[in-house]
Amino acid sequence: MIERVARRPLPVSHSIHWMPVRESHHVVASLQPGNGGRRQLFVHQHVLATLREVTSRIRDRRIVGLLRGGLCECPATAVSYLTIDSVSDHSELRDQAPVAAFRDVLESTVSQPTRRIVGWFYVTHMDETLPRGFGEDVAASAVQLLQRWQPTLVMTSGSRGADGAFLLWDGVESRAFRSPFYELLDGRAMGPNAPKPTQMIWPSYATGDLVAPAPLPSPGRPEAARPDVGQAPGHSPSRWTFWRTRPRGSRPHRHTGEHTEGSTSAPSLGHPTAPTGQSAERRATTDATPAQPAPRRQPKPNVEQGDTAEGDSIERYIAIARKDGFNIATKFEVEVWPGERETLWVLQDPYAGLLLTVVANNARVLEASLHYNVHVSDPEALQSVFSEHRNDEARVIYVRESSIDQLRARSERARATGELQREWRVTPTIYFVTPSEWESVAASDDAAGPAQAIDALNRRRIAAIPDSITSRFGLRALREDQRYSSASDGGEPNRDA
Repeated sequence: MIERVARRPLPVSHSIHWMPVRESHHVVASLQPGNGGRRQLFVHQHVLATLREVTSRIRDRRIVGLLRGGLCECPATAVSYLTIDSVSDHSELRDQAPVAAFRDVLESTVSQPTRRIVGWFYVTHMDETLPRGFGEDVAASAVQLLQRWQPTLVMTSGSRGADGAFLLWDGVESRAFRSPFYELLDGRAMGPNAPKPTQMIWPSYATGDLVAPAPLPSPGRPEAARPDVGQAPGHSPSRWTFWRTRPRGSRPHRHTGEHTEGSTSAPSLGHPTAPTGQSAERRATTDATPAQPAPRRQPKPNVEQGDTAEGDSIERYIAIARKDGFNIATKFEVEVWPGERETLWVLQDPYAGLLLTVVANNARVLEASLHYNVHVSDPEALQSVFSEHRNDEARVIYVRESSIDQLRARSERARATGELQREWRVTPTIYFVTPSEWESVAASDDAAGPAQAIDALNRRRIAAIPDSITSRFGLRALREDQRYSSASDGGEPNRDA
């Protein structure tokens, strides 16, 4: 659709880098030759403001529209990137499928200049947080109408506010994935230590930049509720830029879905809240010391040819992981309330340099993450991750993949690169904390603040992991003399296994 490529410097210094918090497939996809034909994505700030207005007015309707912009190439680095500078041709859906409405909109622009069409968007009403994988089927159905660098933007709006995700197509894996993007700032003067104003309100993305919410350009417009992601001017940005706060005194739902390290996801609907003020006993055990009361046992699973899947019991998941070469390092148990436990497992493949963290309750696996270091030769792949997730000198990046499903396939794919690092060269902060602990700390009235409480708990957890593992993976515990207070005790694991 676009033929002309403008030669312009990469505007990274005038933008905010947003990364998806529920998926890391974009890192794996970036390792493909030429980034699989995809481009880095820059979205003008006024476009995000327009999309905020669109989502605030949809009520129970569904809408599709076009994204317009242009292709650019940086003359200094030869990096290709895509800019989105406007949206147009909104069309309300009746009984149509989204891709059919998109095709109709495209056909209606045949007689108009189409060189500026760079993608499309789909908005629908939804009274829950953006589910994992939402919109991937919509993006897959539009593959024949798009080139690989053209994004599908899916957005939702409802009682929980707005959310959204830019989706790109991975032709190698035949799947869509959530893409990082840059919010291109409007040309306004900012102080050297001032937070960058942002129009982003989507909980599915997080940034390492120091940011503050910006009002919509049109005064008086109602704004969708968003967590506070800013800090006061003069404060230095830190990893806690990712912390998304919850109103003090609120009672969170018990989290039984996916949780993303470094941020708190919105609670699931329809689940009881944990009793407030209850002193929860927390302790840790090892593989040789089963939890009491033990989870319901199933017959020994047949894992010879199988792979993990959502809804797996912890017995099946761990059996597959061990069959695939992972060893259990330790596990921590947390009593959410009487009769309900969450268990955090830490496993490793020392020969490949793979670290696996798994959280399960009495019934099923809640979340699982595969962590590794991989050497990259492509400069774009190296620069596509946060600065704290890469070692520029060694050309190594840290990757974290959600691995509830297809653990065996994901591990084999990582090993097949031949670039895994047995001794890690870069280790960002990894949190060994369960979903219920994130929520209880976020909702507490601890004067020290949730950041210090989580740090204190994480320090105890890392200190309890065997030294050989913390050394191999570069896991760092906070100094003992740091005076943090915590509402919960991380416990000490038994290492007699």
